[in-house]
Amino acid sequence: MTPVLMKCFYCGNECGVALFSKDPGCGCIDQRPCKACEEIMAKYVLLIGCAGGPEARTGQMWAVQDTDVPQLFSDQAAVEAALRHRCAFIDAAAVEALKLPAKQVDVSEKIENLVVPDYPAPIEGEERSHLVWQDKRLCRRHVSVAYNGNTLNVRYGWTRFGEQDPYISVVADEVENGVVVQSGAIHDAVAEAVPGLLRLLRWHLCSVTEPMHYTADGLYWWQVFRKRSKWKADERQALKHFASTIVFGACEDDAERIREVETDEEVRHWLETRRPNLMQALWADSQAYHLDTVKEDGDDPTTDQEPDEAQRKM
Repeated sequence: MTPVLMKCFYCGNECGVALFSKDPGCGCIDQRPCKACEEIMAKYVLLIGCAGGPEARTGQMWAVQDTDVPQLFSDQAAVEAALRHRCAFIDAAAVEALKLPAKQVDVSEKIENLVVPDYPAPIEGEERSHLVWQDKRLCRRHVSVAYNGNTLNVRYGWTRFGEQDPYISVVADEVENGVVVQSGAIHDAVAEAVPGLLRLLRWHLCSVTEPMHYTADGLYWWQVFRKRSKWKADERQALKHFASTIVFGACEDDAERIREVETDEEVRHWLETRRPNLMQALWADSQAYHLDTVKEDGDDPTTDQEPDEAQRKM
C-alpha cells in the first residue's frame, strides 16, 4: 500500500493521509471539504478564483452570504448551483465585475513569518583560503564547534568551480571519533551549532551576480504558490521555497513591494528591479563576515580548493 498525503479540493491544504494500492498521482480524489472549509461552507458560499478552469487556481478565495449570491450572478442556474454546492469558481473578469478585493490573500504577512527578523552577530572564523576577483580578495573561512557530542567542521565563504563566477558556499562535516558521519550542505546542523552563520546561510550558492536560478525558480515557486502551475505542492512549502530562492527580506522594501505584485509579469519585473539592492545586501553581509577585502599587494589569485582530510579534522 502507498500512503498519499490528501489535499482539500477547495483550499488545497493538507487534510490527512490515505492508503492506495498504487499512487493515484494526485492528493485530491474527491470533493469532500476539509474541516476548515466545511465549517465555512456551512455558513457561507465559497468563491474560488481561477484562470481558465478549476485546475488553474489563483489562490484567491472569498466567503459570501447566501443572500448575496443572487446579486453576484445573473444566471439563475448559476445561483442555484452555487447555493447547492456551497461554492463557485470565478475568473478574473468576474472578480473585476463583482468588485471583489483583488488582494484577498495577504502574501507578505505569510512570507514575513518565514524570515528570521534579527540575526545573531556574525562570527569570524579562521581564514583557510582565498581567491582574487576584480581586485577583491574573497575569503573562505573555517570554524570547528562541538555538536551532539561530535565535532562539526564548517567551511563558509566564497568559492568557485572552474571558470564560473565566485559564489557563497556553506558546507560542513560532522566528525565522530575521526569518522565523517554526515557532510555537505547540512544547514540544520550548522544553524543549530553556529547561530552566528544564520545570516550567511541564506546566501548559499548565490554568485556575485545573483542567487542561483534567481528569476526562473522564483517565478516558478510563485506560480506553484498561487496555484497557476501544473505542478502541485503544499502552499506553505511553495511559499518557503519562493522566499528562500529570492532571499526575501534581504532588501528593506521587500515586505512593501510584495503587496504590490500579483501577476507573473509583475513578479518578474519586481525580481529584476530588486536585483541591484539584493547584491548590495550580499556584499554587506560578505563584509560583516570578513569574507572580502580590497586586494593587497602580494595577493595572488588562488583556486579555492576543498581542505584535505588532515585539514578537515583541524
